[in-house]
Amino acid sequence: HVLAAEACWTANVVSVERVIDGDTVVLDLGVWVGVVVTERIRLLYVDAVESKDDLPRWHAARLFTEQWLATSGYTEVTGCRRDAFGRLLATVKSHSKGDLGAALLLSGHAVPYERK
Repeated sequence: HVLAAEACWTANVVSVERVIDGDTVVLDLGVWVGVVVTERIRLLYVDAVESKDDLPRWHAARLFTEQWLATSGYTEVTGCRRDAFGRLLATVKSHSKGDLGAALLLSGHAVPYERK
């Protein structure tokens, strides 16, 4: 049996539609010249607190992600697959600020994601 390779792709962030929580965002992505798609993104490798578990920490993580994206400058998303909810599992990296997931970890707004 031959396993198919995952088809990964990278696109630039055109605009932020919505920050759902610390590790889930809705972004408009420029995938080709003149072609923009809206994607619901779940950050890879990190897990931010859920609102049902700790509302103040959830709000702080969400605000951190909002502010990071608002000041990130040129930013790219690289995704390879989707989760059970249809979200694109991806990394979000700014040329000036680095990786959003790493920033969430360093700031204490997320923990490393471990599959259950």
